[in-house]
Amino acid sequence: FRSYLAYRILCQSGYDNVATLAGGSKTFMSYNRTPLATGRPGVPFIAHEEEKMAMQPGALQNA
Repeated sequence: FRSYLAYRILCQSGYDNVATLAGGSKTFMSYNRTPLATGRPGVPFIAHEEEKMAMQPGALQNA
């Protein structure tokens, strides 16, 4: 969530070339083979704020 906040701050400060990756901790756990990554996969989800942000007009222009 902290990286999302940093992303929003940079966008609101006028930076144009900014990106964020969803699931960063899942990627880390998968790469490092933690116990959480070796079990059965759970139900996929979209974070509430990402879903809300994607519905805003013009949200996908920089994608």
